[in-house]
Amino acid sequence: YKLFNMKASEQALKDNPKAMKITMTSSGVSSTKSGYGFSASFKESNDKEALAELYRLIWSFDKYGFSKANLELVKKQILSSNEKSYKRVSDIRSSSIANRLISNAQSGSIYIDYDYDYNLTIKLTNDIRLEEINGLYREIFKIKDRAILFINTTGDKIPDEEILNTISKAKNNTTDYTKIDKLPTELLEHPLPTTTIISKSFDKNSSIYNYKLENNITVAFKQTDFSKDLIQVKGFSFGGDSLIEASQLDNALKASAWVGKSAPGKFTAIELKKMLSDKKVSVSTYISRFGEGVNGRGSSEDIDTIFELLFIKITQPKIDNRIAKNAKKLLKSNAEQASRNPKYNFGKELTQFYYKNHPRIQYDTIKSIANLDNQKMLDIYIDRFSDMNNFHFVIIGDIGTEAVERVITKYLGNLPTNDRDETYIDRKYDYVKGTQSFVRHFSHDDIANITLNYKSLLPYTMHNKTALSAMTSILNVRLRNLIREEKSGVYGISVSTNIRRELKDKANARISFRSDPKRKDELIIAIKEAITKLKKDGVTPQELATYREKFTVEYKTSMRDNRYWLTMIMNSHKFDTPMNDMLNLPKTVESIVSEDVQRIATHIFGEDILQAELLPKSR
Repeated sequence: YKLFNMKASEQALKDNPKAMKITMTSSGVSSTKSGYGFSASFKESNDKEALAELYRLIWSFDKYGFSKANLELVKKQILSSNEKSYKRVSDIRSSSIANRLISNAQSGSIYIDYDYDYNLTIKLTNDIRLEEINGLYREIFKIKDRAILFINTTGDKIPDEEILNTISKAKNNTTDYTKIDKLPTELLEHPLPTTTIISKSFDKNSSIYNYKLENNITVAFKQTDFSKDLIQVKGFSFGGDSLIEASQLDNALKASAWVGKSAPGKFTAIELKKMLSDKKVSVSTYISRFGEGVNGRGSSEDIDTIFELLFIKITQPKIDNRIAKNAKKLLKSNAEQASRNPKYNFGKELTQFYYKNHPRIQYDTIKSIANLDNQKMLDIYIDRFSDMNNFHFVIIGDIGTEAVERVITKYLGNLPTNDRDETYIDRKYDYVKGTQSFVRHFSHDDIANITLNYKSLLPYTMHNKTALSAMTSILNVRLRNLIREEKSGVYGISVSTNIRRELKDKANARISFRSDPKRKDELIIAIKEAITKLKKDGVTPQELATYREKFTVEYKTSMRDNRYWLTMIMNSHKFDTPMNDMLNLPKTVESIVSEDVQRIATHIFGEDILQAELLPKSR
């Protein structure tokens, strides 16, 4: 099915596909029987056309078979995945081993150790012949026990004869996929010169290396063994779409996604996908409200591929007209579907009300999608990534300093920079202040969806942030016990809080729950009374002790997690927070007392409160 799915995924990248996704799957029906499935997902009126595309593929491989070149690609991919999995054997969780043992017991198969599994996979993969694959596919296709399940969103019934006729016609419109074009072999046309590291330091407390390159890009690197054979990369600069005027904001919001789907430089999306098929690497760029950035990850042995891909995505962007055309079509279909979604319509009207129809808060419409401009998107993308002067990169994972210094001087050191010095603009999002209520009877379900949203100002310090975390955790427990357990009043309840450091210490708290509509008022009163009690009496020593215990477990786990370190190091740079402050977090947690939680609760649960209610339609 890997061969089938390889070609099927390419169809979605071609001009005007009717099927959004086509797949072949195999799965166990019982402990002794397996089943095979083919599926196609589609948008709105493309039902029969998507079915025809699916069956054209099915018939094509039945008639012509698979290509030898694609088989070699898949074998290479399997062997590469086997190699990488074997290197990470020590990272396998106990739960995964338990699941494997249970699966073996249920199927009556033999449990083999990882060394044997690794070597057996190599032998069996190398022994696979094209005639066997084509023969197996044709045997599967001959199975007479089959069912065709046709589901659409309109509720319209399509006659069986029409479906069978569509399938039959597809047989006469097949394509021979055994002939494929030769793939490029290199991501970069020409080798890059090695640049210079102009400063290097090492922080003993955090074990982080800090570099500055001659083009002014800065890099932080931490070597870890938390996940074997894995590295992660993150780059960031302040600016983002806050620097873009509202008239071009929609182009800015979609620019990085459309560039990303198009594949950089001379490559097509299909070529790039095949070139990277045997490597576990991914690189993506983004433009957000306050900045632009890049994220990458992959196997340690593929570090050069990660940075080559990063380099060409930044320096050789393009928007493929065919990709853009398909993306527009999908956006239009999504916009039409969203307009029929009660939760979407509720959220849209709520946001427009709360933020007074702010021009920078935009939603897709048929008109706005039609007005998207490929060249303007590309211009915005190039502008945001043409000057990497303010970029800071973090590299973390199972790799040594020698390899890191080699790739940063070769790839990051050759990224374009100039003397532009910029940061983001705080575009003021005025909102309706005071106590506000927003109620809509949009829901099809007999459930009330309630949100209490509080806005406030809370200066960011590690102490305040930690006290806020303690308050959030304790209030979550209190409301869960009170509202869900004692009153049996909700299907679920959650408390979330945040201080947005980019917005000069603006904070918010959000309490959400779902309940029987008849009980919503009673539960809202109970929640507000719980908040009043928290502000008046604080928390108990036992609640603080429980929070500290929970924090200790989570912190120990986080300190062995690459993603946590990646975020912590990047935030240290973005907000000029000393790493020692972050490393001393356990001491800060120990210092939190009831009065701190009380003070934070008083700050964050202030006078600016929006009570939003999505209720069932009136009957």
